[in-house]
Amino acid sequence: MKNRLFYALLGITLLLLSAFGVDCLRMARLGRSLDQMRLSLAAAGWHLDWDQRSLARSPWGQSLTLSQPRLIDARGRGWGGKTLVLGVSFLHPASIRLEFGGPQIFKPSDTMTVTSSALEGHFVPASRTLILETRQMSLDMPPVSGIETLTLGHVTVQLTPDVTKDPPARGNKDITRSSPLPGGAVELSAESVSIKRSAQERNETLTPDIGPLLTTLPSASKLHLIIVALRDEAGRNASKTAYGRYLIQEASFQLGALSCIARGTLSGAGEGTLWAHLSGLQGFVRSWIALLPESGRITPDYAPLLKALDEQSARIPDHLDLPIPVGRDDILLQNHISAIITGHSR
Repeated sequence: MKNRLFYALLGITLLLLSAFGVDCLRMARLGRSLDQMRLSLAAAGWHLDWDQRSLARSPWGQSLTLSQPRLIDARGRGWGGKTLVLGVSFLHPASIRLEFGGPQIFKPSDTMTVTSSALEGHFVPASRTLILETRQMSLDMPPVSGIETLTLGHVTVQLTPDVTKDPPARGNKDITRSSPLPGGAVELSAESVSIKRSAQERNETLTPDIGPLLTTLPSASKLHLIIVALRDEAGRNASKTAYGRYLIQEASFQLGALSCIARGTLSGAGEGTLWAHLSGLQGFVRSWIALLPESGRITPDYAPLLKALDEQSARIPDHLDLPIPVGRDDILLQNHISAIITGHSR
C-alpha cells in the first residue's frame, strides 16, 4: 500500500515538473516572439511599448504581464490599456491566453474612438486568429451617418488576418469560416445595442427628422456582423493593406418582433447597397404604432406617415426583401424608406 502511494505521488510530481518545464519553454519563446514583434511593427511604422514587463509563477502556470501597454503609429492611431497578461490556456493548449485589464482605448482612425471594459480571450498562433470577449464596448463617431455613439453589450470579436497571397477581388463567392478569407475578416456578436444620435446631423438633414420616432423603437439585440476585406486590382499591386471593397457576409439583429439580415458589398469609403431580408415586419409595425405617444402622432413632420402606416398596416407584408443604400449621408436612406412606405400605401 505504501509503495503504491509512493509511486502515485512520484508520478504526479514528475508530471507537474514536466508540465512546468514545458510551460517555462513556452513562456521563454513567447518573450522572444514579443521582442521580435516590436521590431516587425517598428519597421511597419507602429510603436509597441510598455512601462514594465514581469514574469509571474503560480501553481496554474506562468504568465507574462505588461504594465501600461500601448501600440501607436505616427498619426496617434492605435491602442492603449492598463495591463496585458499573456499565459498558457488549459482550455486552449495550442493558444495563448490574453487578459486585457482595466479600460481599453482603441483609435482605429482620426475620427473614431473605441472604448471597452476589460477584455479576455485567446490567440491561436497556427491560424493567427484572435478571439476576445468584453462586457461592454462603445464606438464614438462610428462611420455611420447620424450616429454619435454606438454601445454594445456582452461582445465577442473574432479577428482573422489576411491568409492568402493573392485573394480574389470578386465578392460573389460564398465565404465561410472553413474557407480562405481574402484580405482577412472580422466577426462581431453582441447581445444588446444602444444608439445615441448626433444632434448636428439632425439639424443638417433636409428631410423631416425621424429621431423622435426612433426613440420609441424597442432596443436592438442579438447583433451579428461578419465583414470580409476584399482586395482590388490596384490594392494587390500597390499595397498589402489596400482594400478596395468590403463584403458584408452577414449583418443581422433583432428589433423586438422584427428580424433583419443584411448582406452586400461596400466600397472602401463605406458606400454601397445592402440587401436586407425583414421578417415579422407586419407585427412589428402594428406594435410600434400602438406604443407611440399621442404627441408623436400629431407632429406635422411625420403625422401623415403614421396615418398611412396605421391605415395600411394590414397590407404591409410580414416578410420583405429590399435594397438599403449605405453612405455618408442619411438623406438618401430617408427618401428611400419614404418611397417604399408610399408605394405600399397605394
